[in-house]
Amino acid sequence: MKNLIFLFGMLIALQVNAEIFKCKDANNKISYQNNPCSTTTVGKVRKDADVSEEDRLKAQGRVDAVFERERQKNADEERERLARQERAKEFQLQKEAKANEDKKMKLLERQVIAAEQGVIASKQARIAAERAQIAAEDARRASQTPTQKQRLQCRPDYTGGLICD
Repeated sequence: MKNLIFLFGMLIALQVNAEIFKCKDANNKISYQNNPCSTTTVGKVRKDADVSEEDRLKAQGRVDAVFERERQKNADEERERLARQERAKEFQLQKEAKANEDKKMKLLERQVIAAEQGVIASKQARIAAERAQIAAEDARRASQTPTQKQRLQCRPDYTGGLICD
């Protein structure tokens, strides 16, 4: 396709008497030049002077159509490239948003765990205080004389501790 565009461009740009040689190199690659081939000449493109004005206009129309198709193809490729970039940006943003959400969730989990540990610690402290109170009450009762001893009645309270009267 590029060779065709190059050929048509050269045809338009060349002087009236110029000849174009179609050459094939050792790798079987075709090229066009305005000097005779140093390797194998595949053919000659007819002289510009031999072309009628009608044929010249038709060729110019075909060249313009090729250029327009190439321009459209390039524009489509550029739009696709930009769309891929946009999708990649969206994906990256989603990935970053998910990472941020994961960080927030881990932070919340740590906060919940810390709060639960605080509640557990306060319950343990309250239970220890209640046990110490009971132990102190038992020690006080044990130290009382037999006439001072009273029978304590204990009952569980709503927190799982004991209330003694």
